[in-house]
Amino acid sequence: MQPEERRELVSNRRAQILQAALSLIARQGFAATSMEDVARAAGIGKGTIYLYFSTKEALLEALFDAQSLFSEIGPLIAHLRPDTTLDAMVRSIVPQIWEVLGRRREGLILLLREGTDHGAKFIERTLPFNEMLAKMLAEKVGPARAARVDSFVAVRALVLMLIGLFVEQEIFQGKRVRPVDAKVLTTSIAELFLQGVNGTAAPKPERKRTGVPRKGALLPNAKRKRTP
Repeated sequence: MQPEERRELVSNRRAQILQAALSLIARQGFAATSMEDVARAAGIGKGTIYLYFSTKEALLEALFDAQSLFSEIGPLIAHLRPDTTLDAMVRSIVPQIWEVLGRRREGLILLLREGTDHGAKFIERTLPFNEMLAKMLAEKVGPARAARVDSFVAVRALVLMLIGLFVEQEIFQGKRVRPVDAKVLTTSIAELFLQGVNGTAAPKPERKRTGVPRKGALLPNAKRKRTP
C-alpha cells in the first residue's frame, strides 16, 4: 500500500470511529459507552480501536475537537477581506454558524449530556475560534468602543445566542410550537448584536399629549394669582 493510500485509510477509519462514538455517546452517555461498544458500532475489532485512541477519554477529546466550530468557520473568517466592515462580517458569519450548528446537532446533544462532567474540555477547544472573532471585532470597532465593550465577552454572547436558540428550536423541538424561519432568526441575532456593539440605540418614542394638563401647569389664557 502506498503511503498516500495508507494515510487516507487511517483518516477514513478515524472518522468512522468518531462518528460511531458520537452517535453512541449522544444517545446513551459517555459513562454507559465502552470502547468495545464503539468498536462494534464502527465495524472494527476491539483491539483496533486502541491503535487510534489510547483511552476513552482521548476519544472524547477527539470528538470535542471534531465538533468545534473552528474547523469550518475559522477558514472562512481567515479569508475575509481586510476592508470588510463589521456589519458585513457579522451578517455573513452568523448564518454560516447556524448552518454549521445544523451539522453539529449530535455534537450539541453530546455536550448537553456531558457538559457537567466534561464541559471544560469542550470550552478549551472553542477558545481559538472565539479569540479569532474577538480580535477581529476589536479591530473593527476601534479602541474607544473596545475599551467599553470586552470583545471576547461580546463574541461569546453572540455564539451562545446562536447555540441557545438552535438547541431550543432544533433539539428541544421549539420549531413545532413556534416555527421561526432560519433567515429571520439569524438576521435578528445579527442585528441585535450589531446594535449593541455599535452603540446605536432606538430613538425614544415621542410622548403622547393626552390633553390633560399636568399638575401645576397653567391652562391657556389662565393667569397665576399673585400672593400679596
